[in-house]
Amino acid sequence: MENIVGLPIKERRVMDPRGNFRGYVGACVDITDLLKKDATLRQFEERVALAAEAAQHGVWELDTVTNELWVSDKVRTLLQLDGDAPTHEDFQARVHPDDRAARDAAIKKAIATKGDYELEYRVPLRDGAIRWIGERARCLADEKGELTRLLGVSVDITKRKQAEDEAHRQRGQINLLSRVSLLGEMTASLRP
Repeated sequence: MENIVGLPIKERRVMDPRGNFRGYVGACVDITDLLKKDATLRQFEERVALAAEAAQHGVWELDTVTNELWVSDKVRTLLQLDGDAPTHEDFQARVHPDDRAARDAAIKKAIATKGDYELEYRVPLRDGAIRWIGERARCLADEKGELTRLLGVSVDITKRKQAEDEAHRQRGQINLLSRVSLLGEMTASLRP
């Protein structure tokens, strides 16, 4: 027998002392609400995944108890992570050596304070280029209030950093030209 949601019903044949069939004893549980909640959760997860993909954000989660790491495909691409199950150490190894201590300290502080962090760091790519990553993460607790995971979002901010560097370089040139112009004006005013 099957119930309305397609799950088997537990049943048992009941016989009298002579071995004659008396009927069935069974039980069923209506799990319709549970299935609806599961479908709603799946739809929500799909929406979040679509939003992260559209925004070019990579998502990752670190289990603070086991140190196990889950990363989205976008994080794998951003950090050029290899393998099916990268570890937290694999992730940290992709961070520029000069930026590792700052990222590690930010993670440790967030875990110790059950807080969050925001950070920018570099990732050396295999072709020798540098990719800048903007990262935000927040500690999440279980229903008992115990810290169990660190949930993070990573995004490529290389173009923004390059634009900032170019703007800084141009401001430097403008400042230099302003000083040269001022020096020229002062020299001209000193001539009789």
